[in-house]
Amino acid sequence: ACQSEMEGDVASMHMYRDWAVRTYLLFVVGTTIFSNKAKNYVDLTYLQYLRDIGMVSTYAWGPAALSFS
Repeated sequence: ACQSEMEGDVASMHMYRDWAVRTYLLFVVGTTIFSNKAKNYVDLTYLQYLRDIGMVSTYAWGPAALSFS
């Protein structure tokens, strides 16, 4: 394989990894932090907060969860 193909594979791997991380975080946010027993789905509005994976750790999830309930 040539160098450009390997670089493309690495870029695809990072893209899929980021999607998997966002999916898992959306699941965690929707089912544990902002859970609602009346609903059986995760609200996709939380997905906007997961756009930049590097910023997720800087959010104040505790106060947000307390104000949600």
